[in-house]
Amino acid sequence: MTVYYYRGVPIAAPLTIESNEPFFFSDTLNLSQARVSQAAQRWELSFNVMFKGEEGDYLASLLTARNNAEVMVMPQLNSSNRNTTANAVLSVDTPQGAEVTDISVTTSEDGTIIPAGSFVQFTNHDKIYAVTSTLTLSSSGSNILSIYPGLVAPIDVTVGVLHPGSDDKPMLAYYTTFETLKGVTYEDGILINPGLISIIEAL
Repeated sequence: MTVYYYRGVPIAAPLTIESNEPFFFSDTLNLSQARVSQAAQRWELSFNVMFKGEEGDYLASLLTARNNAEVMVMPQLNSSNRNTTANAVLSVDTPQGAEVTDISVTTSEDGTIIPAGSFVQFTNHDKIYAVTSTLTLSSSGSNILSIYPGLVAPIDVTVGVLHPGSDDKPMLAYYTTFETLKGVTYEDGILINPGLISIIEAL
């Protein structure tokens, strides 16, 4: 099982990955409901951590943190880590504008897989995207990478796609929420869980 880290400390279960996409909605006269997205989306994560002697460095990192966004490897679903067989960084095949959800990519690999539910990132901006349909790659055919949400920035043919199997992993730019404990807790001389940590994607 892949281990992910927050401020140098291993992330422990439970881990929640949530999509926050605000909607306007209203009931019509016949009681059907109209829903319209506000065209904004961010990922929100909450998790525990497990100390193994790193509490000093962890506390120091909390005290020296500033208002700038920080980065960590984006945690992937266990099924994504287990079923991803693609290794190479993919390249965008056709320039695309913002809001597009189906991206044409090229690769030198055949038959390798990026599963639905994987998190990917384009090398020209920080946004994290989820793969909405399992992609089996072909070096000669068309490869359509379907993502959620739609692109927040245009991409061109110089842009690569980072995914669970690539050497460089998708990196989540984040802020820690103000509700998260800014310290550590000892009880009877034993370090205990610092409580639920919540972070939000920095947009």
